[in-house]
Amino acid sequence: MTGTSIKERSSNNKKIVSSLDKDLCETVSADKDLNHTKKPELISANKQSSLPTEKILQQLTREDHYDKDFSDINILSAARKGEIKTIERLIKDNIDVNMQDKEGKSPLMVATLNKNKELAGLLLKAHANVNSKDTNGKTALRVAIENNAEDIALMLIKYNADVNTKDKYKQTPLIWAAKNGRASWIKLLLKYSADINIEDSHKKIAFIWAAMNGHKEIVKLLVNKVNINFKDIFGKNALIYSAIQGHTEIIKLLIKNKSFIHSTDCYGKTAAMYAKEHGHKEITLLLNRPLMR
Repeated sequence: MTGTSIKERSSNNKKIVSSLDKDLCETVSADKDLNHTKKPELISANKQSSLPTEKILQQLTREDHYDKDFSDINILSAARKGEIKTIERLIKDNIDVNMQDKEGKSPLMVATLNKNKELAGLLLKAHANVNSKDTNGKTALRVAIENNAEDIALMLIKYNADVNTKDKYKQTPLIWAAKNGRASWIKLLLKYSADINIEDSHKKIAFIWAAMNGHKEIVKLLVNKVNINFKDIFGKNALIYSAIQGHTEIIKLLIKNKSFIHSTDCYGKTAAMYAKEHGHKEITLLLNRPLMR
C-alpha cells in the first residue's frame, strides 16, 4: 500500500459492522449533523458473502471505510479462505497476525487445520506466535498432528513449536498420539525430544494410554523407555488397564518385560482380579500361572 496507510485513512464519521460468518459490512453514519455528500453505497450485503475478502478490502479502501477492527477480523476470514494475497496485504499494513476468534484459533491454526503449508509459512515468517493456544489449550502443532499434516508440523517445530505443550487436560502431543494409536507421530515426536514421562490431569503417561487402548505397536516403542509399572491417580498401571480391556497380546508383552503382576490399585485389586471380573479367561490364566509369579 502506497501513500497514507489503510489504518490512517479510516473515517472518523463511519464505523464498520462486520459479520465473521458472512464477511458482510455496511457503513453507518456516526454524525447526523454533517452535511456532506453521501458516498456511494458498498456492495450489497446479499452479494458480499460470495466475494473474496480481497475484493471487499478494495471496496472499503475506495470508500475510506476501512478500519483496524475490520482488518483484524478479516485476517481470520482470509485465512479460512486461503487468500494468500489478502494476507500479504494485511501483513504489509502491520495487522496483528495473532488475532484469535471466539474459540481462540489464530490464522496460523486455521492455516494448519486446512493443511495450507504456504499460508502457514507466510504467517510464521510474519512472526505468528507458534505456541498460541485456543480455548482447549491446543496449539498449531497439536492441530497439525491431529490432522496428519506432517510437513506443517515439521515447519512448526523448526520455528520452535513446543513439542511438550499441554492442552486443558494436560495432555501433550505425545500423549494424544499414544492415546489415538498414531505410531508414526510417536516416532517423530521422540526424535524431537518429546518427554515420555509427562502426566496428564489423571496422572496417566503416554505409555498407559497406549496399553489401555490396545495400541501394541506404540507399547513396543515405549516399553523399554519408561517405567512400565507407573501408576495413575487411580493406582492403575498399564498391566491392570490391559487386563480390564482384554488386550491379551499387550499383557504378554508386559509380562515378558517384568511388569509387576501382583500390583494392586487404589481399590486393592490386581490385574488378574480385573481379568476374571471382566471374563477374560486367557488373560486370567496368563496372570495366574505359577511360573510367571
